[in-house]
Amino acid sequence: MSRARNLSKLGNENVLSVSSDNNVGINSTSPVEKLNVVGVISATSFAGDGSSLTGIDATALKDSGGNTKVQANSSGAVITGVVTATSFVGSGASLTDIESGVSNFVASGSIDNGDTVVINTDGTVGVVTATGSENPTVGNLATFDTNNIEYITGTAYDSTNNKVIIAYTHDSDDYGRVVVGTVSGSSITFGSAIVFNSAFTYRPQVTFVGGGKVVVSYSADDGNYTYRLHGKVGTVSGNSVSFGSAAVSDSTNVYEIRAAYDSANDRLAIAYPDSNNSNDQKVIIGTVSGTSLSFGSSVTASSGNTSNQVIVYDSTNEKIVVGYKDGSSGGKIRVGTVSGSSISFGTEATFTSTSSFAFVNGAFVGNGKVVIVFRDNNNSNAGTAVVGTVSGTDISFGSPVVYDAAQSDFNNIQYLPNSNKIVVAYKDVGNSNYLTIRNGTVSGTTVTFDSYSLVTSMATINNVMSSAYDSTTQQVILTFEDSSDVSGKAIVVNPYSYSSNLTSENYVGIAAEDISNGATGKITVVGGVNTGQSGLTTARTHYVQASGGIGLTASSPSVVAGLSISASKILVK
Repeated sequence: MSRARNLSKLGNENVLSVSSDNNVGINSTSPVEKLNVVGVISATSFAGDGSSLTGIDATALKDSGGNTKVQANSSGAVITGVVTATSFVGSGASLTDIESGVSNFVASGSIDNGDTVVINTDGTVGVVTATGSENPTVGNLATFDTNNIEYITGTAYDSTNNKVIIAYTHDSDDYGRVVVGTVSGSSITFGSAIVFNSAFTYRPQVTFVGGGKVVVSYSADDGNYTYRLHGKVGTVSGNSVSFGSAAVSDSTNVYEIRAAYDSANDRLAIAYPDSNNSNDQKVIIGTVSGTSLSFGSSVTASSGNTSNQVIVYDSTNEKIVVGYKDGSSGGKIRVGTVSGSSISFGTEATFTSTSSFAFVNGAFVGNGKVVIVFRDNNNSNAGTAVVGTVSGTDISFGSPVVYDAAQSDFNNIQYLPNSNKIVVAYKDVGNSNYLTIRNGTVSGTTVTFDSYSLVTSMATINNVMSSAYDSTTQQVILTFEDSSDVSGKAIVVNPYSYSSNLTSENYVGIAAEDISNGATGKITVVGGVNTGQSGLTTARTHYVQASGGIGLTASSPSVVAGLSISASKILVK
């Protein structure tokens, strides 16, 4: 039986009724002037502006406990708590405290702010590191010429063909020769010698100029004892080199030659003292075209009585750095800018005040820095190194550092880009003339050498030594005349036996904060800007180094860290 009851009538019409489940219903469309209800009214819809409704806050939404979670105001709404949404529409330009280019990862081991990190197979991240020995090792001696060698003054590495090219002369005929070597592991093998000049040749240099080509530069007698500066382009193929015609400069009585390749301008720069003009320090620019070489006019870097040339190409600043002994006033350096077939120089600087030094050599070590090594005759003939920093067309030097207090001759230096170290090799006169090798690290304006010295008693040095860096195997090739039989020898030096956890695929980014082992922290990833750096070269691509950190030179494997936008910020790529 129905329990519905009529509560009121409008005329003869039932207006309200209560059903069996106590719901109140309106049974007429006729207007009700006033209705007082005690309890809760549930409705499926409401019509009207609600202006007469009381006890309702239309500007706020509250939770079940009566706490306001959304509060409207004149500029929008304030939300208290977490907003969960499946999508967002709008530019988001006014959103604050949102980090882009940053992701959270769990650290495996402690990570410092600014460290380069890689992803591990378990999804954690760790610092890029290299393990293994920091001490150099050598392979067996290899002979490239059994004849009486006079000068081995030039060694280059052809990164196109992965070959080592050595330039030298015989004592018997003084002809200019080259030989091609192939490195395999810790060994090197050679093809047959190639004569590039069948006349008197003095201290030839060989320089890799890209594209499988080298240039030999040398002093040669054309038959009238003029000893002009010559140059030939050589094309490397297998274990052989074919040469084009010689370019001859107008400079005569040229003897001591040093050369460097300016890769930015595709030019060869050759430094030498001009014997016809009081040994003025001259530099001449060579241009390679196919198998031909042409010289511009020589430019004077310093007037009067120069010797002991050194020349280095600074790829950071795209400058040629020329050093020399300037009479009795010490060791000098000038920074040169190549333009076309000429070169101009900045202000002269002093890298050593000693007026007596010899066997000078130099290397570019990244970040606009060069290291000069030499024998300091005024300090017991000690092996000495000094760091120079190039800025524009100027250069400044730190304090000299002694790496061997005994007499050190025929000093050679190579930069190791994948470890940011240098390796110095020299004849240790104080130790039976043995070949000795030391590693060092450049920091700021100084260089610190490792305590360990590799003394190779299998090799005793007789005369001028040269070297090259094999960028493929990341080893150094040293070439010299062995005093035991005056033959031409070579040895492969592994500067260290590192094994890095960096691969060509696992680089994640740079730590944006200190993260302790097992903790979750922020890593600046691709598209983000990391601010935990120092000493960056602005507007240059930097690379992850296999031993950790970043540098301007690609390591192995070659992994881009990012683009520096200031000295302390890098855009991760």
